[in-house]
Amino acid sequence: MEDSLRHLQKLGFTEYEARTYVALIREHPTTRYQLSQNASIPESKIYEVVRRLQDKGLIAGVHSRPLRFVPLAPEELLTQLEQNTQESLQHLRRNLPLLAAEPATRWTWSIEGYDETLTKARSLIAGATKEIVTAMWHEEACLLASDLRAAVDRGAALFFLAYDQCPIDFGQVKQHGYQEELRDQLTSAPGRWVALVVDRRQALVGESLEQTTTSVWTNHGGLVTITRKYVLEHFVTDGSRLPWS
Repeated sequence: MEDSLRHLQKLGFTEYEARTYVALIREHPTTRYQLSQNASIPESKIYEVVRRLQDKGLIAGVHSRPLRFVPLAPEELLTQLEQNTQESLQHLRRNLPLLAAEPATRWTWSIEGYDETLTKARSLIAGATKEIVTAMWHEEACLLASDLRAAVDRGAALFFLAYDQCPIDFGQVKQHGYQEELRDQLTSAPGRWVALVVDRRQALVGESLEQTTTSVWTNHGGLVTITRKYVLEHFVTDGSRLPWS
């Protein structure tokens, strides 16, 4: 019986409701006073518990003096719970992803450390389902190549902007196209940076990857859009049909 009570509570019954219903299917028709005794519920509480179960259609009163109650048959209760659960699950499957796609709040997190930045990048890439737009240098591209490959294999589109030698040979790849003298200056300059946008919803921007790394992770629509378009603008000369909006 204790297991049945616990599972009824998992399905939305309060403790007193579960105990009252189980007591009633074991002995009915039963008065409120008898129910309070059988279910070990204070008599002062039984009136409210019985009323709630009646409102839910799980018990019914029998016209008698004193008033007695009978339960909804267990088979009917289980059918009703199963139908309600399936309806709720189907609704949530349709609607929860829509709510997640439009966050109620905007947030911006600061991430300190090179390893921490790469860990967050891997996490974002692992969650990508539609699109990855990124710009990075050879060192980080090598470290994240297998993660990017797995995302593309799952069906995510990849737009990869390479600042220098590129180990990525899948998705759409574009060399930045610095003038030679500028490329030499940037390659020899201290520090590197990375920009990553996933599913048009979250962005990770990190700088000084060879020094004290500081990164920003955000879902702010403006920052996500600016970062994404910064990378995609470098693909325009290829005549590619790019997903701007």
